[in-house]
Amino acid sequence: MGHFTGDGIRRSAGVFICWRGVRLDGWDYLGEPTPFNSSRSSYFGIIDLAGFKKDRFFLYQAHWRPDFKMAHILPHWNWPERADLKDADGKPAPTPVHVYTSGDEGELFLNGKSLGRIKKGPREFRLRWDDVSYTPAH
Repeated sequence: MGHFTGDGIRRSAGVFICWRGVRLDGWDYLGEPTPFNSSRSSYFGIIDLAGFKKDRFFLYQAHWRPDFKMAHILPHWNWPERADLKDADGKPAPTPVHVYTSGDEGELFLNGKSLGRIKKGPREFRLRWDDVSYTPAH
């Protein structure tokens, strides 16, 4: 759903609409579980039951609060088994890194080495480095 929501936001260009995804609930809540046979909660909110903001919260914040300086990077980087994943050619599988930000550009560093600087294009809300090789942080 994140990709659909992102596409809708990028194309809306400041108009308060999102297609293919309507945000009716801000918080996860008990009841209306999905999947109904193995859960007791709804997980569609942008804030979880404990009050923690989910990644999508920061996506919306970056888009609709350009005056609020912020950056949110994902995925988390404490993922040791990721280092062993290989693609079809036997090379380390890439780990896409996304940054939701209200800024205009950003530079990604991994273990002190720059992986490049990226500027946001018109009507974009995130920065993307799609070919990062997972390396444990030190």
